[in-house]
Amino acid sequence: MEFRIFLLCLCFIIQTQGGFSQKLNSETPRLIPKPQKEIYSNLFLRLPSVITISNDIDENAKSILEKALLESLNIEVSYNSNENSLIRFFVDKQLPDEAYHIKIDTVHIDIHASGSAGSLWAIQTLHQMIKSISLTSAGQIKQLPVTEIEDYPRYKWRGFHLDVARHFFTKEYLLKTIERLSFYKINKLHLHLNDDQGWRIEIDKYPLLTEIGAWRSFDKYDSICIRQSEYNPDMQIDKRFIRNDSKYGGFYTKADMREIIAHAQKYGIEIIPEIDMPGHMSAAIRAYPWLSCTGNTGWGKEFSYPICPCDPKVIDFAKDIYSEIAELFPSPFVHIGADEVERDTWELNADCKRQMKKHKMKSSADLQTFFVNEIQKSLKEKGKKTIVWDDAAVDDIENEVHVTFWRDWMNENANMIVEKGNPMIFMTWSHFYLSAKPSFKRWKELYEFDITKDYPNMTESKVIGYQACVWTEEIPNEIKLEEHVYPALQAYSELIWSNKRNWQDFLQRMSLHNRIMDREGIHYRSYTY
Repeated sequence: MEFRIFLLCLCFIIQTQGGFSQKLNSETPRLIPKPQKEIYSNLFLRLPSVITISNDIDENAKSILEKALLESLNIEVSYNSNENSLIRFFVDKQLPDEAYHIKIDTVHIDIHASGSAGSLWAIQTLHQMIKSISLTSAGQIKQLPVTEIEDYPRYKWRGFHLDVARHFFTKEYLLKTIERLSFYKINKLHLHLNDDQGWRIEIDKYPLLTEIGAWRSFDKYDSICIRQSEYNPDMQIDKRFIRNDSKYGGFYTKADMREIIAHAQKYGIEIIPEIDMPGHMSAAIRAYPWLSCTGNTGWGKEFSYPICPCDPKVIDFAKDIYSEIAELFPSPFVHIGADEVERDTWELNADCKRQMKKHKMKSSADLQTFFVNEIQKSLKEKGKKTIVWDDAAVDDIENEVHVTFWRDWMNENANMIVEKGNPMIFMTWSHFYLSAKPSFKRWKELYEFDITKDYPNMTESKVIGYQACVWTEEIPNEIKLEEHVYPALQAYSELIWSNKRNWQDFLQRMSLHNRIMDREGIHYRSYTY
């Protein structure tokens, strides 16, 4: 209480709370996402050449802070008891899991959190303040403003979806991406690990999935990228993933994925695996043709041939796959896809006709529901919760199944899904699909998205969170990916973290983050504003 009164009585004070904003000066940390409450004074804490950090801080948070101080300010750290440290940590069980308080006076930096999640986000806030020091005109003077920050997330699910099936990205690049996501307080990374174009994760029981399914002949999207690369080098297909000039592919071993998962855990991010079935399975069918009702890959009116849910051997295959995925990934969630299923081959298949008749199914759509429920029950036995795309949620699925809602041309389905009781993660294509052509207009619309305008019957309490999404059919390399992701990611992070937003205030803060991206070599889309 004394600290707060002291701050409020200062003659020169900068306060930002909620949507209030004013001109920032060079000493004001420009934090993204914007904290729920932040107060800065005209006094400063001078940082010594060696900073003592409390042993009580979470080990992962300590590691991130130590790296930030050394790389940005050339400040080394030592560790000591709480009372003998400059950066101190206090457990406050009254705070929600991801909430934190930071109090900086002229002597100490005090962090209050209930546990590791809150302390990590507090450290990432300090991380941004440290980078701010290193880039401002006063960067030679290593000091932080006397500050009080009270912060917590607007949503508990703050996800980022990356398609590594259409075009592949290395383990090393995913490790780097994880650090960048954590810097902006994203806490879920949804990896789309298979599709018609490639299978990207090692499965012990079915080695042909990676021996054959991980590789493809150049397809129509590769041809588009190759043509465009003739006048735009940013569209070049990454040569590391090309075999014999005409085969494209790659995959993660289980050892690779364990390293990715461990790194993500260190940075407060949960990896959500997606194995998309029964559709989008051409890569798997190329490896094991018996998975299809026709014994081969093919294409229907809109989508590729799915696997055959009427063959017990195929159901066993699917359960085997998800069993290995459940064992590999510690997340309580497994995304099983179940979108864009072309059912014509089921309708023509004798086994499927018999199954539909036996179980009095009205249409082939009931076969998809049967498949989803079979996999959901199998995953539940392994302690996992199932996620599906909203395509599958209009049918009779269990209400504990989580749904990623993307088809915003079917708005009525969103209300229907939450009324049934299914938890919803919002990622509609018109706002949250970063794979669309980047523009200033889309960037601003993402930042200012208001679910209550497009979905007037949807209360925010029915949505557990959001996901930004990148599909990579025409994103063939890291440079192109970054042009789509940044600075959309910064706008998205503020949307899902901060209760109140102000576009002009965000643009002021964004100027510093452009400089951060310049320093780190991120190939972001630059806008004039």
